[in-house]
Amino acid sequence: MSQVHFTVGEHPLMILCFLSVIPVIIWFFQNYKTERDLIYGLLFFVSFSRGTLDLLGMSPTVTRLMMEFLFLLLFVGTFFSEKKVYRFPSLWLFLGFIMVSIVSYVLNNLEIVQLVLFFRDYLPVIIFFYILINTSFSARQANLLTKLIIFLYVSQIFAGIIKVIVLGSIAEEFIGTIVNRGGSITTVIALLGGAYCIVGYFLTSKKTYLVAVLGFILFSLTGGKRATIAYFPFIYLLALYFVMIKFKDGQINILKKIFVALISICMIFYISARVIPSLNPENKIGGSFDLEYIVVYSQEYTSGGRVKENIGRSEAPSYLINLLLSKESYNVLFGFGAGHLVKSDFNDDVKDKTSDEITESLYGVGYGARTGFLQMLLQVGFLGLFFYTSIFINLFRILLTNKNIKNDIDSKHLYLTSMLILIIVLIDYYTYSFETSTLGAISISYMWILGVVFRNKLDGIKPYSFS
Repeated sequence: MSQVHFTVGEHPLMILCFLSVIPVIIWFFQNYKTERDLIYGLLFFVSFSRGTLDLLGMSPTVTRLMMEFLFLLLFVGTFFSEKKVYRFPSLWLFLGFIMVSIVSYVLNNLEIVQLVLFFRDYLPVIIFFYILINTSFSARQANLLTKLIIFLYVSQIFAGIIKVIVLGSIAEEFIGTIVNRGGSITTVIALLGGAYCIVGYFLTSKKTYLVAVLGFILFSLTGGKRATIAYFPFIYLLALYFVMIKFKDGQINILKKIFVALISICMIFYISARVIPSLNPENKIGGSFDLEYIVVYSQEYTSGGRVKENIGRSEAPSYLINLLLSKESYNVLFGFGAGHLVKSDFNDDVKDKTSDEITESLYGVGYGARTGFLQMLLQVGFLGLFFYTSIFINLFRILLTNKNIKNDIDSKHLYLTSMLILIIVLIDYYTYSFETSTLGAISISYMWILGVVFRNKLDGIKPYSFS
């Protein structure tokens, strides 16, 4: 059995994947109490169900508008209330990014709608974070919505299994119930879910968390994603390091955890090579394990030798950076225009094209330019890239240096998970995709966890008073 590609219209039975989410919906509606619970719950459900809603005939444009409407309700409820004191970590970096984007738009003489669409893509994620840390949640509400996120992640594992049963094959399409096209989300969901479970295992030694880690790896395999093989061991060891430096309480058996890591890495690598068709010579599920073939494939894949474009992931950054440096100095600093790569009917250069086709037609790089780093660099230059990246680096710095941590296991769990989340966001942004940068299931879920942690009285966050 080989890995094949499918179109959405060919497989209406993929709606069965939604069976994995129905128990979560029932649980939530049995337990929610307030209007705010409901708005957040609906936002989470819509973001995690866009693929299923697409199969039911509701276009991604409509579901995005639904998310943005719920987002707007939360924004108004937070910032147009009687509250006068707010907290905005990384505020000046965020404002710097906005200013650079405006200057980029002016210098490159773009249409105003392009700037608006650029802001529509990249600002909501940070604004959602500010909404979360400036909203007062009761312990019950925080617990309810955190559990909802966790249950929705777990539901995607079962959705992936249902997908393989229905299709009779692994496929990049149909990522759980979240989306039907584009496979990058598979890897990021697996990494975020796996990070939470790895930390849970280190703190509690509960085998349930290890089983869940294997579940997220399985979810990644159902999407035929190879990047998980490389990223997962790094996240595991990084989690162990964070646990040791932040909670030196002697409860962590380092040698045992490293031994488990080595065994797990070998198992993941071997099983992935046998299960993912592109990683074995037979190009089928259940093919042979051939290390030399994997090495050659990886080299050709990252350099563009196995994809249609001549410039692959490994070569694209240097190529596009050199291209930018060869242009005017204002292009180096501010890019070629904030929003000129955003898909829109108002821009003939990008109309009816995929992200890969847009960068291929404009700069000669397709698949290799799909990282958030390169998308941002081309649009707002090195200055915009600096401000945007620094927002997340500064949040990580606050967590890393903070000593005001609650001593209960749940607080430690979310705190360490937040540190890993910010690392995963930067890894995805610089090496893999731009899924963590735009409003969707991934960004909403990880920002919720960050919001829970940053709502605590962390050191180094200045309050802003508005009278």
